[in-house]
Amino acid sequence: MNKLVFLDTNILVYSKDEASPFFGQACEALKGLVFNGIVLCINRQVLREYACVVTRPPPRGLGAGIERALKEISEFETAYRVLQHPQNVWQHWKRLAKTSGLTGLRLHDAYIAAVMVGHGINSILTLNTKDFQGLQGIRPVKPEQWQEIT
Repeated sequence: MNKLVFLDTNILVYSKDEASPFFGQACEALKGLVFNGIVLCINRQVLREYACVVTRPPPRGLGAGIERALKEISEFETAYRVLQHPQNVWQHWKRLAKTSGLTGLRLHDAYIAAVMVGHGINSILTLNTKDFQGLQGIRPVKPEQWQEIT
């Protein structure tokens, strides 16, 4: 059985933004993981977040139209395993929220972690490792450290 790794929204964004200083790192990590037989996973929350970032005006977004966002989302749905929400995701989320002490927007990250836990995934490729630190059972990995996953 192949190892599963979850992709954070920022990895998807940077893999499509050639102007980003993180473009090369994101693409290299994705290619390296796939080459080594790792199954890359996303969920619908990440795809929604992607659409928000891509269509949001610069500097906090790419300022693209919804057509581009939807086209790229279709590409991601083909390239990566789209995880369904496991039956126990809500229980996992409540436990993570309680034990981690997260509040506000960080609770979105806890939901991603709950989906990961429900699918038995412990590694997430992200540039925002601090967003997932302290979440029990979750190992955030930066793109330049992708070899540590294999």
